[in-house]
Amino acid sequence: MGHIRLGRLYKSRKWNQVIDLLESDGDASQLTRATLSAAERQLRDLSYDPTIGHVFWLLVRITLGSDVNNRHQTFHAATNPA
Repeated sequence: MGHIRLGRLYKSRKWNQVIDLLESDGDASQLTRATLSAAERQLRDLSYDPTIGHVFWLLVRITLGSDVNNRHQTFHAATNPA
């Protein structure tokens, strides 16, 4: 307990900008743009990984399922993909 393995931390200018925005409680849209810019190459490389595709699919389903009025339809679609 208490041990965290973070792996390699990025030290590029773009990732430092993300850290600065996190520390300054910057605007969420600024933080989003900075994070996407910093992760662009990694995201492009991972776009062909089927595991990452499934994770995004699952996150979208969870988000849609959080809508109480649409929950049954969303989870039915998740268990019966087209």
